[in-house]
Amino acid sequence: MNFKHGLWDKHVANYPSPRYLNYSWGFGSVLGLLVTAQVVTGLLLACYYRPAEQLAFADIIFIINDVNAGYVFKYLHLNGATAVFALLYLHLFRGLYYRSFLFLPKV
Repeated sequence: MNFKHGLWDKHVANYPSPRYLNYSWGFGSVLGLLVTAQVVTGLLLACYYRPAEQLAFADIIFIINDVNAGYVFKYLHLNGATAVFALLYLHLFRGLYYRSFLFLPKV
């Protein structure tokens, strides 16, 4: 069975979808995944961080240098926060551009 004509056509390509569906449609889902990643990396970083004025900088250095993959979690958390805000604004402006707020479902 050819993959292109079998599973792909049956389960992906032939579903009805709106004309205006494009890559920006997935911003909300990606935003949810990024927020989940922020929570997970934040909890992992919170295990080693003490929010005292004298200890905060030393704890960051400890996380980067001594914790296994600590620098990865720190930079994932740091860059993830920027990505969350960027996707949040893109998601918001996509809704404004397509005027999604005008077509609310009737309850």
